[in-house]
Amino acid sequence: MLQEKELLLNEVKESITTETGFVILGYQKMAPNHVASFRQNLYENGSRLMVTKKRLFCKAAKDLGCDYNVDELPGHIAIVSCQDDFIQAAKSLCKFQKENDQNVKVLGGYFQNKRCTSEQVKIIAELPNLDEMRAQLLAVFEAPMAQTLAVFDAVLTSVPYCLQNKIEKETK
Repeated sequence: MLQEKELLLNEVKESITTETGFVILGYQKMAPNHVASFRQNLYENGSRLMVTKKRLFCKAAKDLGCDYNVDELPGHIAIVSCQDDFIQAAKSLCKFQKENDQNVKVLGGYFQNKRCTSEQVKIIAELPNLDEMRAQLLAVFEAPMAQTLAVFDAVLTSVPYCLQNKIEKETK
């Protein structure tokens, strides 16, 4: 029995020691088909849902340096380990929580080596995803160059127009 518990503990440790982080969910009374579609949605976003016991999770989190107390985690819990993009996973979880407010609740998380509250996870979910942030940054870099190019273009095209107008006045 002890070996089985060690294997479970190692599995939980492995799922929460991702580079991007994890989110803790509290859940109750979910239909199996609903859970399956939720898992599939998370999997498509590069995340994984793992149902675990609170004591086991608290012990694994303590080894990670993130202390959780069993009393702070009400009800049944599940861990969503974010393999690729924490922001996209947080968006999916918050959307699912809004749709299933009675069944699922975001309890907290761990992002960029820091413990997050449920409110912080919701704030992170409101951020644009990585591709949107890159596009916004490129737009910031591109705007001054585009404006400078427009000024040069206006100067260069105004010279032929001025010459054309001068020629037309002299010929009349």
